[in-house]
Amino acid sequence: MSHIGRMRSAAQPKDLGAVEFEGLERLRVSECNGELLEVDPKTEFWVLRCGYDYFQGHTFISHADPSANRIRQGGQL
Repeated sequence: MSHIGRMRSAAQPKDLGAVEFEGLERLRVSECNGELLEVDPKTEFWVLRCGYDYFQGHTFISHADPSANRIRQGGQL
């Protein structure tokens, strides 16, 4: 499967701008029905995906590393 094909879900990913670490839990609860939220770094953005089902799960784009502030502050991920 190609790199681009893996990123696509049933619909095009929704661009959320810059998602901070604290926003991941809100996204997981509100958009992923409490499922696991996978964060997949790409070259210029981060793919946020509900669960592991690439075709049925919701997919989002963040233009900031959601864990960057957490790492700088010495917090655990």
